[in-house]
This record gives sequence, structure tokens and C-alpha cells, in this order.
Amino acid sequence: MKYFFGPLILISLMSALNADSLNVSMVGHIDTTGSSYGVFVSGDFAYVADGNCGLRIIDISDPAAPALVGEFDTDYHAEDVFVDDHYAYIANNTSLDIIDISTPTSPTEVGSYDATGSAVGVCVSESYAYVAESSDGISVINIYEPDSPFLLRLFDTGGNASNVFVSGDYAYVANGDNGLRILDIHVPALPLEVGYLDTGDWAVDVYVCGNFAYVADDYDGLRIIDISDPTSPMEIGHFPTDDEALGVFVSGDYAYIAECYEGLSVIDISDPSSPCEVGFYEMEDIASDVYISGDYAYVADRAAGLYILDISHFTELEEPFEIAIELGWNLISIPSNVAIATGSFGTSVYGYDNPISDYFTPDSIVGNVGYWVLGTAIHHVEVGNDLVTYNDSIYPGWNLIGCINNSVHWTAISTEPAGIAVSRPFSWDMPTAEYFLADSLHPGRGYWFLSSGEGIISIGP
Repeated sequence: MKYFFGPLILISLMSALNADSLNVSMVGHIDTTGSSYGVFVSGDFAYVADGNCGLRIIDISDPAAPALVGEFDTDYHAEDVFVDDHYAYIANNTSLDIIDISTPTSPTEVGSYDATGSAVGVCVSESYAYVAESSDGISVINIYEPDSPFLLRLFDTGGNASNVFVSGDYAYVANGDNGLRILDIHVPALPLEVGYLDTGDWAVDVYVCGNFAYVADDYDGLRIIDISDPTSPMEIGHFPTDDEALGVFVSGDYAYIAECYEGLSVIDISDPSSPCEVGFYEMEDIASDVYISGDYAYVADRAAGLYILDISHFTELEEPFEIAIELGWNLISIPSNVAIATGSFGTSVYGYDNPISDYFTPDSIVGNVGYWVLGTAIHHVEVGNDLVTYNDSIYPGWNLIGCINNSVHWTAISTEPAGIAVSRPFSWDMPTAEYFLADSLHPGRGYWFLSSGEGIISIGP
């Protein structure tokens, strides 16, 4: 039972004692028949790592009536799932299984990698899968050809790698009793540990948003860690949960915690140094993982299956940002921490890979990066509006970046090390189809600039 005193709403002690939810309500539920350990949402489907029952694919187009439409028996114990493009990557304890989900009703395995340790967590970035293999550390798997995955490197993290989150050139590892480990992966085949922080208990899960890493630290609750300098992470906030914090997802000003037998907890993190609980929903079994999409939280609740919870009380507090796509080439960015599928913008989308000085076709558009989008019809795309600050890697030569959710004068851009010289940014004028020198960076636009060296660029407070 929760006892809540927070800034959004005042409730009496008597009502708190009689409640099993606050500002969160259930809209749908489905028994997955196995034991739901992990969940990932993409489009109209939720993908559930369902323990001994493998992968379950749930149609959530009507959140009030979720329906099982596809399943794949992974032959062992599915513990985590990550979806990228039309593949689902399953951490299956003994292996990483790659499942083609282009037809959700008929998933088929296309590739598999035999884990060295126990594969319990997975995160995919570009052509690589980063697999948490418990006491064996992190494996980096080349998945450029999904039917022929192969090991690039197994990195010993010195603890029990429980899960991993990739952001930019860094992999953030929830490393069990060894806390948070930060690996430089700008060369994926040669990961290098650059930062470390002891979180106090057992780091089970991690989510990175802006300058902060949010660690689900088992019985010690939620740890909020400043990673603006990845070589020197510092804890700046802590919220002690009532039960084990097993999973974490951040969206906007809120961290959503899968809190074992206490269900889902919603933590206001607008002031990272002073997090407070503003909502919760108690469920039947062990809340192990959570994924936020739109107005809903999808919670993997072990033997009780998948819960779909209405969190619109929190999402409605944030106004979306609208990006206009004109006919022809558009240079855009999104001021959001939530990635958007490229198909929402157009059929031709290109990012720029500075280290190799070449364009690439991304699967999704993420915040803090600029993209070229070819508009074949005039339309608007609504995206999140919660990117208040960011740090990202820059390299010598041209770099293509985005903007946060507020306009920033170009002289406010900072770099680390401080001696790196950056040019005034260029953006693209649609009416004239020409570049122009920009005085300020504005949300929704992409910008080119020259850098004299390799380092970190910072934009925002």
C-alpha cells in the first residue's frame, strides 16, 4: 500500500489508506500464459518476453481489448526483448534470438547467437546488439546481416550485467552489485570503460535521458545519476521505493518504475535532485518491466501477464511539438527523448555519420540529431517536446545536430574539451533551397557545423 504526499494533488490520509491506485487506471489486461519478464511497444503491437513461453505478440490497437496475434517458442527462457525495424531481438538466457516480425501473426527466427553467459538484457543500436550476459559482462554482436549474427567482443564488466542502454557513443550497463558502468562504444568492437558509480544495492535496469541515467537499484529504489561527464558520473537524486525497483522507463518529467509486488510507480523527476511519487497502480504479481507509449504504460507483470495502464494524467500535461514537412528536402530534428519511426516523416530519410563522413538510412529519428527528409507531400508530424538538454559526441569536420525544445543562441553551445573550435551553424531554407548562417538554433530544425576536434557538444541548461 502506498502513502502519497506530492505536489500534483493533495489527498487525505484516509483515502490513501483505502486506495490501490493514484492518477493511474487500468484499461486493458491479457494473460500471456507464460511469465512476462520484458515488454517493448512498436506501433500497434506489444512484444512480450514471456519466460518459458518465448515471444508473445499482442495487438494493442484497442488498448481496452489486447489480443494475442503471434507467438514464437524460443526453446528456453525469454527475459528481455528489443524491437528494431521488423526484427525482435530476444535475450533468451542461452542465446540472442533474432525474430522476423514483418508479419506479426507469423513470426519466424532468422538468426541466433549462442551466449557465453546468461543473456538477460538486450539493446540494439544501428548494426549492433549489446547483450547483457550476467557475470560474463556485455557482448557486442554484429547484426548487419540478421541471419548471420556474430560476436565482435565480449567485455567483462566486473559484475553481473543485468541490462544495458545505448545512447550515442556510450553503453550504460546496470551491473548488479557493481552499480553503473559506462562504456565508450564509438568503436563497437573495442568497448572501453570510462566511468563507474556504485549505486548501493543491485543495479537491475537503466534508462538514459538527456544528461541523466536512471537506475532501478532493486531494494534501494531509483537512483538518478548525472552523466554530463561520462567519465565522472555523480548521483544527484534518490527515491526509495517500497519494494524492489526492477525496471525503469523515462518519458517527459516522469520516471515509471516497475516495482515488483507494488506494481507501477510514477516518479516526478522535473527536479532530479528531489524526485517524488505522484502516481501508482498495484497489480497482481511481480511488475518486472515497463514501456511507455503515448498515454499508456505497458507493464510486464510476470505470471499475471501484460497490463495496459492509462497514464494520461501525466502525458496530457505536455504539449506535443509539430514538425512541418514541406515538398522537397527538409533539414529537421525532433526536440524529444522518444524516437519516432522514419516512416512518419517520409520514404527518404538520411542521417550523417561523421566518423566515416557518409550518409546512412536510419530506422528511427532520435532527438539531438539532424536529418534530411524528402517530403513528397505536405504534412505535419507530432513529436514529443521534452528534450531540455543534451550531450553528444562530435568529430573533426562537419557534424549534423538538432536542437532542444527551446531556442538557443549559437554562442551558448559548449564543448568538452573547451578548446574545440566550432563554427557558426548552417541551416536550410526551404523556399530558396539554400543554406544560411544561423544566429540561433530552433526546435524542429537541423544544423550543420564544423568542429576542429573530437569531443562532446552540450546544448541546454
